[in-house]
Amino acid sequence: MRIATWNINSVRRRLPLVLDWLTANKPDVLGEDSPELLSGRLRGSLQKKKKLAQESLKGYFNDFHRQMLEMHYRHYEFINLLERS
Repeated sequence: MRIATWNINSVRRRLPLVLDWLTANKPDVLGEDSPELLSGRLRGSLQKKKKLAQESLKGYFNDFHRQMLEMHYRHYEFINLLERS
């Protein structure tokens, strides 16, 4: 299982590079881990809590979480393999 997350500034401006990388590497899971970008998706009255959201998102998804996700995914694939045989 390949997990890809990114934390780059101006992903829209670098989108062609990101798309080329995704085509070449074909990750199974893809996500954004920038608290600034994620909190920028807040709408309406939640915009007032943008700074609080950024603080709460810092470090939320780190290497430990990537490893755990990969472990669970491999276990899931193993169980599916057993069920098919």
